[in-house]
Amino acid sequence: MKKSEITSTTSGETFDQHANILKCLADLPRRMMSLQNNNNVSEFVLHELCQDSCFNLTKAAFFVDSPDFNMLKGVVGFSKAESYLEPIWEDHAAFTQHMEQSTFNQLVKDFAHNTIAAEEIDETKRSLTEIAQQFDFHAPAFHVWVMRHGNYGYLVYEHEHRLDELNEQLQSSLYLLSFCPLF
Repeated sequence: MKKSEITSTTSGETFDQHANILKCLADLPRRMMSLQNNNNVSEFVLHELCQDSCFNLTKAAFFVDSPDFNMLKGVVGFSKAESYLEPIWEDHAAFTQHMEQSTFNQLVKDFAHNTIAAEEIDETKRSLTEIAQQFDFHAPAFHVWVMRHGNYGYLVYEHEHRLDELNEQLQSSLYLLSFCPLF
């Protein structure tokens, strides 16, 4: 195989991956609207973002930090080992029941801690690393974003493949979680 063939195959795979992510992100707002009466929209959104057809995360935990209430609270957790195998948008009740039985999701949802938002960036990173260790993340990565009402969103996650080129898209997509009911 010639080097140019390898490059074009890799570019084609990257193009396909980007096209899949674009489709996933374009469909999410409409799908979120179909869940208007559900309180667990964040479970649907995070599960969708973690799928192989989107960012292919193996494990992810979403936390909200409220400095005003001095509370860091777990919202939703995803583990590929406990992933829902059917399309989540076809049977909302079955997916919700699955997430209620997910050990990792329940561990994340039960997590509560004092705020870490007032800490310096290095201290926040250290705190998130300690939290990641509590949830058995082996090679955690983090994203932090500003949410409504002076709150912060934290995503602790792992992935099988490097996400360097998709890092910005993942960061931007996390703002969708800011529109979900949190607790």
